[in-house]
Amino acid sequence: ILSDDDFLLPGFFERAMSALEDYPEAMFFFGGLLYADSKSEVVAAPVEAWNAEGLLPPPALFEIIAPGAWVTWTSVLFRSSVLSIIGGLDTAVGHTADVDLILRAALRCAAVLSKTPCAVFTIHPGSASESDRSHVLEAHLGLTGFTKIEHAIHRAGEDGIFSRDVAARLGGFYRARVERNLFRRALLVALNGESGLALKTADVLSQKFGRTGLAALIRFAAAQGAVGGLLRLALRGLRAARRGCLDAGNARLHRKHTALIRESLFRLSPGDAVPVRRLAQSQH
Repeated sequence: ILSDDDFLLPGFFERAMSALEDYPEAMFFFGGLLYADSKSEVVAAPVEAWNAEGLLPPPALFEIIAPGAWVTWTSVLFRSSVLSIIGGLDTAVGHTADVDLILRAALRCAAVLSKTPCAVFTIHPGSASESDRSHVLEAHLGLTGFTKIEHAIHRAGEDGIFSRDVAARLGGFYRARVERNLFRRALLVALNGESGLALKTADVLSQKFGRTGLAALIRFAAAQGAVGGLLRLALRGLRAARRGCLDAGNARLHRKHTALIRESLFRLSPGDAVPVRRLAQSQH
């Protein structure tokens, strides 16, 4: 499934089908995904940092991606039989239903992971993931997705997909990742002046996860008055400095990926696109 501003790189389907033919036990293919801005400059290629490739039985892929900030299904090809194993999309999860589907699949199904760039996810201010961060955080506070994946981990352990000891370890690992993501998102909304939402997140971290220290820091960052203002000013400065370093580092690190994207887009000439549009019109 592709959003309107994302695209597949040449060879995606050939590479994915070949991998699934080579490994019939694999239920889905997870290809390398590049994250680029609206100028086609690559800002992240998380798959390159993952210390794995090839056939991964459960829960190996889950441990790599759960619940990563850079996970989506743009570069994933599923066998249709996945639906009979894990079910389809859960709309109750909301904005991150795609991540939920991938995580549930990774808990019960083997997958083929490829580091070769296969698709591009475009990040820009108008995209849903960027422009509606407050809504996304608000949805996360219900913990619907977190609770569902916790139950899925427990059930996989009960069903013998992996041992109960592994299930207990995965549960703790997943919980820590969710706590960290909530903390990070809470600080961002506090810096944007949404103190009410930041304080609600602090309450969830304190009451549901027992992370009183993280909750206290969020409350300081969201506080009105001089103390809160100074802390927010310091955090904005640190974030700007970090962003500058990351942007400069990413430009050097991902130069070859940026060149790959631009070459691929250049090959999509207007002559290639016109017949596709005409065919679509004739079918309607």
